[in-house]
Amino acid sequence: MCQKRPFSSTGAALLARGAAAQILQVVVRGSGAQPRLRDKPHLRRIPTRFQETFMSFKRIRSTLRAVLLPALFAVSVSAQAGPFSGLYIFGDSLSDTGNVSILTGGTQPGTAQPYAPGRFSDGPLWVETFAAGLGLAGQATPFLAGGNNYAFAGARTGAVGGPKDPPGVLAQAVGYWGANPAALPVNPNALFVVVGGGNDMRDARLISTGDTVADGIARQAAAFAAINNLAKTISYLAASGARNILISTLPDLGATPEALFIGRQAASTDVTNRFNALVPDLLDLEGVFAGLNIELLDMAAIAADVRKNPVHFGVTNTGLPCAGFLGSAGDSCATSLFSDALHPSAFAHRLIGEAALAVYGVPLPGTLALMALALFMLMLVQRRRAGGVLLKADAFNPAAQ
Repeated sequence: MCQKRPFSSTGAALLARGAAAQILQVVVRGSGAQPRLRDKPHLRRIPTRFQETFMSFKRIRSTLRAVLLPALFAVSVSAQAGPFSGLYIFGDSLSDTGNVSILTGGTQPGTAQPYAPGRFSDGPLWVETFAAGLGLAGQATPFLAGGNNYAFAGARTGAVGGPKDPPGVLAQAVGYWGANPAALPVNPNALFVVVGGGNDMRDARLISTGDTVADGIARQAAAFAAINNLAKTISYLAASGARNILISTLPDLGATPEALFIGRQAASTDVTNRFNALVPDLLDLEGVFAGLNIELLDMAAIAADVRKNPVHFGVTNTGLPCAGFLGSAGDSCATSLFSDALHPSAFAHRLIGEAALAVYGVPLPGTLALMALALFMLMLVQRRRAGGVLLKADAFNPAAQ
């Protein structure tokens, strides 16, 4: 295992720990630094080990599906015994299964577009696929409907983002989950999902739109602030007893239809990169809280590959809202990455959910029986092409937040 980066008094103060307000200084990188990789016995970063196994398998899955066992692939992810006994979710529209809909009496996301009920997508979200695969399907139910999903569409990473904004990620953890008597004592075998930052970065790219030094400094400050909030959220959960946390980078906001429509592609990509360069530093919190395990679902590193090789996943539309949304002439949602101009389609959400399950080594029903055969075929074919070196495969990019 690689050595952890030492903490330094010159780093940014990222968090306050518990009631004692013990301050930890965590070193964070500036723009342009490469994320750190840590060797663990299981998957930490999907684009490395995951590419060589599961994603390589997915590249030939369509062929296997058509030729070998088509019925097997019709099976969706189903409930099974997973590694965790509980699931709690904090985030934004990428993970909100109905809180904002309940809060607004159904006016958001509304019925003007063909959204699935309560969701900012045309179908189930990634957390639903993820929860089902863990055998915890009911725990992705919205908090306002009695479940463990505290995510609110439009949430920023802090307490709130504005007077009309829903509770931010930090507020979801402290003000809602933490205020719930049923949350304590914390089950150390529960998993806490903390995924946010997209709305903060969207705000930043609208305020600082250019490529001047001042614009770069402003976007960097926004990235630091968002990471600060996520660090505080994780620290609050860990100080309360949480021991398993899943975080994620952001897919390139500059690659969304929204960024194209508003002419902010460069600023969107820049602020996304600045945020993602800091995300891996959250892993250093493992050195602060005994027994804490933080896993990284790296959507950003997966992102570029789907745009390069969409055909491997049956994707025909990577740049427009899918048919039925915003009057789009885009392809069917079943073969598109986006529902509307920002949010992933149900198809893309399923891919994200499968990737999250792979991070924890949870087999996917419907693919498990063919995994050994697929890998064997890859070894035979690709070793011949590479002279004995297994080639890396490409992955997908469901871009949203």
